[in-house]
Amino acid sequence: MRRVQRCWMRAGRVLGVWALMLGPALAQSPAPADAEPSPEAPRLAVHTGLAEGALQRRFPDRVRWLEPEGGGQTLALWFPEGRPDARGALVLMANEGESAGTDLVLAVAEALADAGWAVLTLGLEPPTESVRARLERAPTVPGQTPPPAPGVMIDVLATPASEGAEADYRARVQGQLQAAVAWLAGQGYGPLGAVGIGRAAFYVVAPDLGQASVPFRVWVAPAFYPGRESELAQRLAAPQGLALLELYPVVEARSGRERWVTARRAGFSDYQRQPVAMAVPPGPAAAQALANRILAWLGRRSGS
Repeated sequence: MRRVQRCWMRAGRVLGVWALMLGPALAQSPAPADAEPSPEAPRLAVHTGLAEGALQRRFPDRVRWLEPEGGGQTLALWFPEGRPDARGALVLMANEGESAGTDLVLAVAEALADAGWAVLTLGLEPPTESVRARLERAPTVPGQTPPPAPGVMIDVLATPASEGAEADYRARVQGQLQAAVAWLAGQGYGPLGAVGIGRAAFYVVAPDLGQASVPFRVWVAPAFYPGRESELAQRLAAPQGLALLELYPVVEARSGRERWVTARRAGFSDYQRQPVAMAVPPGPAAAQALANRILAWLGRRSGS
């Protein structure tokens, strides 16, 4: 009889331990699918990883929230012109993976604004690993690849999944640039221009930005994925009134020269390249030199 009681006591203790262990988990189990959501539940925010929260705290007066056509919101930083006679306005997009408030972006924007050009800065979210892997691959076709015909998009690496993911990423970035241009135009600025640092250079020469409304484009230490070289050549072959300034590091004097020669032969006469003493990638130490080159070039074309 005593042996039976001891067995029951041991079983009771085991059940008690399991109850203590399972109690918190059961208490946190999700509610049924048809349960009413709590009216006080916080909304989820989508972040791009470009330090939006830190920028809001650091620059509360500069933050502007743009609303691209594709949905969502994009954080931009606003630098109004520092002179009564505004010369125009520029969208300045940071390098891939960098925010709208990096040291280089801030320094260049402030120098341009001090000289009379209003500036709206944007970050550039990085692509996913799958999209980046696709972009890193150069097109491989037998023999020499013929130049793409005007108005035709060629992608010899397209697969349904990777092509869709890249298209979504591209549309998101271009939508942000278009929203920035629309915001500046809505403020009454003109003429307008777009400046792209590093991998942002590809996006600032997109035709859908509008050559007539945004005639000035600037590349700062441009970098392009191999998978986009053919499309880039197509864009440079049909500038339609576009003016492009490429500022490249002195140590990379030969890089991009073939691209420039090909574009000039195709009739892109207002495509200029200028060397600048800067690191690779460029840092804030080169900001004033970059701003001076941009201002001089803009001044000759805008008459300011």
